[in-house]
Amino acid sequence: MTHAWILDVLADLGAYAHAHDLRKLADQLDDMQRVAAAECGAAVSAVGPVGREIGEPTPARNAGEARSAM
Repeated sequence: MTHAWILDVLADLGAYAHAHDLRKLADQLDDMQRVAAAECGAAVSAVGPVGREIGEPTPARNAGEARSAM
């Protein structure tokens, strides 16, 4: 099993933090994405797993979609 799933989880958490103006959390999650990518052997770049610049806000998921993902 690969560790790629954790990059997706961190990206989702980061998107939520950015969308809800949780700046300190978003910054920490951006750092965690870089660390996880390095630890998992993935290429580290300035683009997050969801194809956006790290730190760039993304639209929040709707409430139903967020609940069904949990």
